[in-house]
Amino acid sequence: MLVRDPGSTKAYELALFTTDVAATLAMVVERYSVHWSIEPANATGKQQRGVGQARNRLPQAVRRTVPFGMLVQSLVIVWYAVRGYHPEDVDLRRRAEPWYDLKNEPSFEDMITKLRKAVIVARFSDVDRGQPDPEILRDYALACAAAAA
Repeated sequence: MLVRDPGSTKAYELALFTTDVAATLAMVVERYSVHWSIEPANATGKQQRGVGQARNRLPQAVRRTVPFGMLVQSLVIVWYAVRGYHPEDVDLRRRAEPWYDLKNEPSFEDMITKLRKAVIVARFSDVDRGQPDPEILRDYALACAAAAA
């Protein structure tokens, strides 16, 4: 199945296929949409967390490495959703890095960066460990300097 937007000048923008000859067009699209929600998580795990690049030799370690890496990734996302999210996060990133002008939601890298900063600030100050105070996070450089001293 070849898919394209109605106003597109391309012959197609997405090619979907299946080996299931009994599948309807709707079934092929549904399978793709369900599968696609998993792909960004796998890409993040491989590219940013290094899952799959471990050099394990023991069978038990091999079986544990990828699930543990994906668990850590999930925990970072849950922390961000529950404690770390702030409506201005994307705007702050756009101001700091103007090439992200089309950015409209935080990436995993944004989430883990904020978590790292929150952990450092919490270790070197008497801040409540709940939602990081944006005013406290600006003291991140001071916390890093204190840790290095």
